[in-house]
Amino acid sequence: FPVTIPRAINFTRPDIFTVNELGRGPSTNPTANATRILNNVLNTQGRTHFSAAGYTNVRGSDIVNMLYYNHHKFTLHSQDVVTSIT
Repeated sequence: FPVTIPRAINFTRPDIFTVNELGRGPSTNPTANATRILNNVLNTQGRTHFSAAGYTNVRGSDIVNMLYYNHHKFTLHSQDVVTSIT
C-alpha cells in the first residue's frame, strides 16, 4: 500500500472507511486485497475494532467496492447487492 494510506488512517482514525474500485485478488483468492486492507492497514498498531462488510462480486468484475467499519460503534444489519440499474 502507498505509505499515505496507513498514515491517513493513523492520523484521522475513521470509524467508517470505504474503498471504491478496489482491485480483486487472484482467482485463487479474490478477497485477498480486501483482507489485506483490513489486516495490514486498519487493524494495526493495537487496533482490532474494524470489521468489513461482506465481499460481493456477482459479475466477476476486476474491481469492487468495500466498506470497513468500527464494530464497537456500528453494526451491519444487512447487505444487499444491486445487480442492475432499471
